[in-house]
Amino acid sequence: MIKDQVLAILLDGGDEYVSGESIADRLGVSRMAVNKAVAQLRTEGMDIHAVPKKGYRIGGNDVFNRISVSRYLDPGIRLYFYDSVEGSTNDVAKRIELDYKEPFVVVTGHQTGGKGRLGRRFESPSGGLYFSLCLPRCHLPKAGLITTAAAVAVAETLKTVSGLDFSIKWVNDVYLDGKKCTGILTEGVVDLELGGLEAAIIGIGINVNTPERELSSLSGRATGLYIETGRIFNRAEILGLTVSKVVSVLREDFLPRYRSMCFLIGHGIERRTKDGCVKEGVITGIDDDGYLVVGYADGGEEHFSSAEVTINLNHEGQNYILNTF
Repeated sequence: MIKDQVLAILLDGGDEYVSGESIADRLGVSRMAVNKAVAQLRTEGMDIHAVPKKGYRIGGNDVFNRISVSRYLDPGIRLYFYDSVEGSTNDVAKRIELDYKEPFVVVTGHQTGGKGRLGRRFESPSGGLYFSLCLPRCHLPKAGLITTAAAVAVAETLKTVSGLDFSIKWVNDVYLDGKKCTGILTEGVVDLELGGLEAAIIGIGINVNTPERELSSLSGRATGLYIETGRIFNRAEILGLTVSKVVSVLREDFLPRYRSMCFLIGHGIERRTKDGCVKEGVITGIDDDGYLVVGYADGGEEHFSSAEVTINLNHEGQNYILNTF
């Protein structure tokens, strides 16, 4: 479509104005066709500035649509972009009828039913970035540590684009200034014939340009890049960088980086079982399988692969609660 070609030219121009005449010459169309394409883009919400004798340029740096996203995405990753999705991007990814032989990503700026761990609802306010990266088995050399690797990739990417320091709450949340900024939910696709993992769908939600009012229901427990810096960020760029980073981190020795960013290590914790038993301990580390390690005063130690850690705000010293299942 001509409007997509016009948009690509304007994106290439960055902050520089591009004349309507030069756009028409490059595309081999009339000036009227260019003007019509610009009008269509504006009706779709694009902020396009026009100055007589200078031309057009994109206003702002958060152009978030299929064209802008594809510019930052590795060409080996198939893209499915939606303005909005019913349910979650993970739901959409599971409905895409592929043989899971190649990576793909489902991207949106709005989802009606974001999901967190243990069936919880994941809030998906405006200005956020929500996507699911599907990686086939050949891209998963460390299948048991997918979520761990994704957390490292997100934290490092966000530090790159913002200059801020991020931390990780085991196992899947990325924090900024003591508040949640990103949630990650990984779901497996099982090969029923072979009985093994065929692919992994990594769902990631990041509060990028989310206004503070959109997070008011979370009682000060969540934040985002815009809230912390007052700057608008390029979500398409963050997506492309994060996807590339996840793929690369999975092939690296990333656990030392994960441990260095995990803010739970060294803190006291109350281990609670479903039958009501409580035992106090200290989180001593993350083992080589990504399990949470808890040590006790009697010298005992436990490793947890599946549990939920919550922050005990009412406890002096802000200890944590570990609920086991």
